[in-house]
Amino acid sequence: MTVKIELTFASIDEATAFLAGKASPKTDTPAKPDPKPAAEKTAKKETTAPAPAPAADTKPSADTAPTAVPYEKTGLPEKIAACVKKDRDGVVALLAEFGAKKGSELKPEQYAAFGEKIDALLAPAADLS
Repeated sequence: MTVKIELTFASIDEATAFLAGKASPKTDTPAKPDPKPAAEKTAKKETTAPAPAPAADTKPSADTAPTAVPYEKTGLPEKIAACVKKDRDGVVALLAEFGAKKGSELKPEQYAAFGEKIDALLAPAADLS
């Protein structure tokens, strides 16, 4: 069984507040029962509608999914602090690569890529002797 729920918001802030559980969706008018039988609607949609969207239980890719985790809870501040002790110039260069002067200026979609690169800076240097 597949259930599709579609919510419409006036702004991204309103949608974010709803997804964070801080607001409920606004309903201007109560839902009216559809006079057409479900089978008739389904048949009409199948012939004219484009392919359906993925089911709600599938995970969207990291590139398209909004990250709801605040910067402070990503673990990046701690990694940056540890890395500054080891290679301050490297951290400054890495932040500049992402267009930021400090970690809190990173965009949520940059967290994963920045995390991978800061982990590489934190990794112990390989002993080639």
